[in-house]
Amino acid sequence: MLLFFGLKIYNASLLQVLGFAVPHLAGAYLLSNYLFGRYRHPFFSELYETIQSFYLLPAIISAILKPKSPVFVVTPKAVSLKKDFISHLAAPFYIMLFLAIAAYIAGVYRLLTIPGVFDSIILCMLWNTFNVVMVLSCLGVVWEKRQMRAMHRYATDEKVLLDLQDGNGMVSAALFDLSLSGAGIRINSTMPEMRGNNSTKMTENDSSKMSGNRELTGTHIIIHAKDSYGNKYSLPVEVRQHRHKGEHSIIGCLFTGTSQEDMADIINFVYGDSSRWKFFSQRGISTPVGYLSGFLLLLKTGILGTFTNFSGVWSIVAENMKKHIVHLSRR
Repeated sequence: MLLFFGLKIYNASLLQVLGFAVPHLAGAYLLSNYLFGRYRHPFFSELYETIQSFYLLPAIISAILKPKSPVFVVTPKAVSLKKDFISHLAAPFYIMLFLAIAAYIAGVYRLLTIPGVFDSIILCMLWNTFNVVMVLSCLGVVWEKRQMRAMHRYATDEKVLLDLQDGNGMVSAALFDLSLSGAGIRINSTMPEMRGNNSTKMTENDSSKMSGNRELTGTHIIIHAKDSYGNKYSLPVEVRQHRHKGEHSIIGCLFTGTSQEDMADIINFVYGDSSRWKFFSQRGISTPVGYLSGFLLLLKTGILGTFTNFSGVWSIVAENMKKHIVHLSRR
């Protein structure tokens, strides 16, 4: 308000802000980082609230005007994105970026014409810089990236047995990610069962050759697993992806069960084991992220996000211009 209209919302000098407001703000951030720093990055809460602020306001006003008839819209589930695109929610953030840049111009003008309010103008421009970083990060968020997975996968780490249905018994493996649609499994490629039908006997030299590895893509296998409660599961899957990484084979599987019993087993196995959720919540625990490194990460995220956003917008404009030119040339 000061930079554009000259309105002083609060009357304080630079020294007063440094002596009272900055220690208060720093103390609040330090306490928040001490309590929650192992679970979330600093400043990302501000980013989340900035993104939601425009779209929460109509809902708040609607609830005030009609408190007995709320409308709740459920977000789409199991949606995949086949290509990158700009979100329909992006417009307010372009306006915010334009206003933030215009605020710098207004601030420089006031510094040159009204030097008596130097302290207040510098404070507002510093705060405006933080707002610019937030808006840049928002622009990165509203550029929707290509996402082929319809179901979100979460990390886990547990032992399973695989029945390759070739008459050679079970193969031990490790489950490393899981979703309602499928699972990621890691297998030791040097095991005889993974060396193909003619490779049951191996030498050390043979085990280092990946060309002889058995290819599982397109095959149907069964995952035998047991949760922390002792419940046993036999889940039929189809191998949709098979790649080799060092001495391991990484396979991506799709659950193929379609009956109600199969779906109940899949849901219970994926979501019914509390120990798996404990592993998921604790695996990312580390030392708290410092505020300087956190702000630098936010700044990096904002710059990269804005570059991605503008590059994507330019590619859309260029593609539409190309189509328009081709259309005109055919007339």
